[in-house]
Amino acid sequence: MPANLLLHCGAHAVTRAVLESIPTPRATRTWRPVPHAGLLRSVEETLDRHRLAVIGQAHGLTHDGSRYFGLIEVRPRQTPVSLAEDRGYTRVVGIRN
Repeated sequence: MPANLLLHCGAHAVTRAVLESIPTPRATRTWRPVPHAGLLRSVEETLDRHRLAVIGQAHGLTHDGSRYFGLIEVRPRQTPVSLAEDRGYTRVVGIRN
């Protein structure tokens, strides 16, 4: 899990299980909300297609669960974790919904 997920006032860190349980608001004629967990799965599938392995995640919610922010640490699949750590940095993808 990325250690530096800083959330502003009113936000709180959540587990993936909590994220999966957040209800999606009803769509309107002009607005089609996307489930937070569905967006996360879509990003993970895209990362996988581009041969990036997920090595850590952190998730946060605010506004009674209606706003989501996530961080996913990734590395190329063929790069050993120890090599990425030796470089002193990791790649992180940010998600907002």
